[in-house]
Amino acid sequence: MDKKKRLKKIRSLEEQKEKHRDKIASYEGKDYNLVDYWEREIARMDKDIEEEKSKL
Repeated sequence: MDKKKRLKKIRSLEEQKEKHRDKIASYEGKDYNLVDYWEREIARMDKDIEEEKSKL
């Protein structure tokens, strides 16, 4: 994968993380299962971002 595609993937993952954080803020206190799921997704995205950055 070339550098441009990696940077695009990183930006996309960061946008998804922000959407999940917004969801967590709006669902706080309502459904802990969803909040836990989104927190796990954010952790996975952090890992994927770090992997992509290391390949640049």
